[in-house]
Amino acid sequence: MTKTRILLVDDEPDFSKLTALELKNLGYDVVTVVDGQEALDLIRDNKPDLVLMDIVLNGQIDGVEAAEEIRSRFNIPVVYLTGYTDDKTLARAKITEPFGYVVKPFECRELRIAIEIALYKADTESKLKTLTEKLRASTASFHNIVEKNADGIVVVDRNRIVRFVNHAAEVIFGHKVEELLGETFSFPIVTSEMMEVNIIRKGGENGVGDMRIVDIQWESKPAYLVSIRDITEHKKMEEALRKSERKYRSLVESIPDVTWTTDCEGNTTFISPNVEKVYGYNPEEIYKAGYSLWFGRIHPDDVEKVKEAYRELFEKLTRFDIEYRIKRKDGQWIWLHNRSTVIYEKDGVLYADGVFSDVTERKKVGEALENLNAELKTTIKKLALANRELQDFVRAASHDLKTPLGGIKKLAEWISTDYADKLNDGGRDLINSLLGRVDRMYNLIGGILQYSKIGSVKELQSRVDINKLVQEVIDMVAPPENVTITVENQLPLVKCEKTHITEVFQNLLSNAVKFMDKPQGKVRIGCVEENGFWRFSIADNGLGIEERYFERVFELFKTVQPRDKFEGTGIGLAMAKKIVQLYGGQIWVESQLGKGSTFFFTLPKQKVGVISAKLEANIAY
Repeated sequence: MTKTRILLVDDEPDFSKLTALELKNLGYDVVTVVDGQEALDLIRDNKPDLVLMDIVLNGQIDGVEAAEEIRSRFNIPVVYLTGYTDDKTLARAKITEPFGYVVKPFECRELRIAIEIALYKADTESKLKTLTEKLRASTASFHNIVEKNADGIVVVDRNRIVRFVNHAAEVIFGHKVEELLGETFSFPIVTSEMMEVNIIRKGGENGVGDMRIVDIQWESKPAYLVSIRDITEHKKMEEALRKSERKYRSLVESIPDVTWTTDCEGNTTFISPNVEKVYGYNPEEIYKAGYSLWFGRIHPDDVEKVKEAYRELFEKLTRFDIEYRIKRKDGQWIWLHNRSTVIYEKDGVLYADGVFSDVTERKKVGEALENLNAELKTTIKKLALANRELQDFVRAASHDLKTPLGGIKKLAEWISTDYADKLNDGGRDLINSLLGRVDRMYNLIGGILQYSKIGSVKELQSRVDINKLVQEVIDMVAPPENVTITVENQLPLVKCEKTHITEVFQNLLSNAVKFMDKPQGKVRIGCVEENGFWRFSIADNGLGIEERYFERVFELFKTVQPRDKFEGTGIGLAMAKKIVQLYGGQIWVESQLGKGSTFFFTLPKQKVGVISAKLEANIAY
């Protein structure tokens, strides 16, 4: 059996390649091109059975121009593949009389339905054209009889005797003119009304004709003029169309999903019988109830988005592809995946064909998989980050780095002790400076080691009361008497590794105290809920930071103030940033030089328990 040949015209390589593969898997023979001119050149040598055409194409001619020339010159059916485009282009596309539209992105099943419908329509149109051409050919010889009238003309006198027969009537009845003249006219005579009559031709062949009778004068005597139009072929075409429609319905009903046809008002004109298994209502109940039985049973939270998507399907040719809840006849709520991309017009009314599936179980499984995947991605991200940074640490902070530092420190201490009476003030200052730099280097190596362990060393997560944690950190920081630290509102309970969150608050509060230059220092701690996160803030009225350093302060080993003026390793804020990011949060600073800084960081809200009624309103959920 010869495969159906399809020409796919689309200038998106990935889409074209994937669609061609899907079509080949469905059993079609597929050729792809990227522009309209290339499509026309190919068709001249090798005509396909169907063209799938993207409306918007790059090149000299777009998809609409190419489709119009293909239909006019080669009479090949065209189905448009398109996303939503402007109204002007859509109007041009309609004029080309395509055999369907398939809106990107689409499912393989939808594309197959659109192709098969287009092929059926094209086949029917071809047959109709052939039959029409035969009818025209058979009537061409009649033009010189009775003023070129193609209808059969018979004149009957008042005694019902045939007095005249034109050549067309001779053909209609299958008798020679000589055989008909003088015979009794056997049909009922009812004037001024069109009647459909059965014609029994010579040899017993049956036909159908439309007959009209009017009063005339024939040879100065009252008579009847009978005009008969042979509509036998027309009746055959009507029957062929009915058979084609029944075949299409049979194809649609064989699909496992529920198939449907509705008009632009939402009234169902066809729905496959298996709808009763899914929805509980049979097709007759749905036809009878109309719009309300469907849209009236959609879940209140979903109904407006469904209506809007349905309106856009007809008004903008936008793909209708939506999942929503609907109440079955037995009162049970189920999830449906409903989609349509095929829009057509019949007798001045727009219709849509589509399919829907019961995806209730899939939704349950999907939600479970999404949660599992989210946890897996978070874990992988933490492991990858920890491994990369651990490798950096191994290279930078090896045991060999500490060994010479220990020797330098002991030597400096010996010189300071054994030669104390020989050193002047300048020498003692140099020794103390050397010891200070050695201690700073030790602290730096320790900070690097601590930084590298973040994310690689695990502790069990627990429900941590941030109010208690912050108070413990304040006690560790031990701010001087001129610095006041206040908590402005109730802080939440979060599930976390306590050590990590302690380090974040300790680094931020220590910096706020360290860089305080005001006689009365003030540090304020706060928290608000924002878009599914807890947003913490630590604000001070200290030195402040220039805007150009807002990103630099979180980089490893980077400091804004000279280390000789403010002792530090440049690791604390980098450590805080790494911890916050491991939890899926963000950290940033807002500051004005001389007026102070506010550091913000976020942590995602999580489902945890409640420690006390007092904290209930602030607990993540």
